[in-house]
Formats: sequence, structure tokens, C-alpha cells
Amino acid sequence: MALTFQEILDRIRIIDRDVTELNRLKSRLPADRPYSSSLQISFDKQINELLNERVGLMELEVLDPPSWILGVPTTGISQETPVPLKGLFPSGDLSKEKPDDQDVINFLRELPKTEIHLHLEACVNKDTMKRLMAKNGINVTDEEFEAKFNFKDLNSFIQVFFFIQSLVKEPSDFSFFIESLAEYMRANNILYTEVFLHLLSLFRTVSILKK
Repeated sequence: MALTFQEILDRIRIIDRDVTELNRLKSRLPADRPYSSSLQISFDKQINELLNERVGLMELEVLDPPSWILGVPTTGISQETPVPLKGLFPSGDLSKEKPDDQDVINFLRELPKTEIHLHLEACVNKDTMKRLMAKNGINVTDEEFEAKFNFKDLNSFIQVFFFIQSLVKEPSDFSFFIESLAEYMRANNILYTEVFLHLLSLFRTVSILKK
């Protein structure tokens, strides 16, 4: 019976999944039970059978392999020249088609995420900072502003935190920070986060409110 290329790949992926699961179960067997030895042998036998089947599938030859496997266009490759499947996958990894860098970036962006330690100051984007600077009459040249983000050491990084905190002149200014945080969460598909505010900012806010 003829098999399609996709059917072969699907079967190999199933074998890989089953072998991983069997190895996981085998590793959880207690070593000091009377039944442990016989079960270990049973697991090993089943795993070896699956691996032998996989080796056989990898020995199959493929006519006109898809371009995503070769990593280059298939123009010039004769459809009459069979290519061993194991030659197309030197590492033996058939877990997925090879994505390009942008596919990986898009995939990571779309994943739902949780941030359990997020500093509010670190989520304030440059546009928001400039809006606050304009609102509160803080004069910094573009060159000076950009130079602040050229971190050379930990101290220069901390100084940026202090600079961002200094943009807050009244309680309502924190709304700019929250808006920027919301933009960051939407852009990165963050569904839940635990946000921290630097203690100095908190003291400054209390001082403002008391006035």
C-alpha cells in the first residue's frame, strides 16, 4: 500500500510521542518492587519495537521532497531521483516544519502569557515619557534622552528608573504609567500580571497626596 509523505511524517511523530511517554512512565517505576524488573523489560521491548519501526520509516526514499525540508527551492532536483528520508533530516528531528524567524516571533507574541514580577517603571514606553515630560515642563534634549537608554552598567540602568520616577509630579501622572502598562500587556498578550512599584515612587506619591 502506497503512503503519502505526510502520512509517513505523521506516523514518525506519533512514534516519537509514544516513545517519550513510555520513557516517562518507565522512569516512574519504583526500583524495589517485585514487579519492577518484568515491567522494565516490557517497557524496553515496546520502546525498541517503536524505534525499529522509526528506523525503517527513515530508510524510505522520497520522490520530490517539499522545499521546506530542503531549506532551498526544489528547482533543479529531479522528481525521478529518490532522496532517503534520513538524509533530509540528519538530526532525525521531525517535530515540525522549520519556521522562519518572523514566524517564531509572531508565535511567541500570540502566546497567552503571565508576568508574575513586573516593574511598572519598566513598562513605561518612550512616547509616554515624552508626553509626561511635555506635560510637566521637563526639558531634556533628544540626544540626552536617548543616551539614558544606552546602558553601560547596573548603575546607569538604575538611573533610568530614577528618571522615569522623576516624571511623576502629581497623582494623576500615574495614569500615564498605567496606560503604558496596558499597551505593553496587549502587545505581548499578557493575560495576568503582578505589578510592582518602586518604594521611592510610593513615598513620593504619599508626599504628593499629603500636600
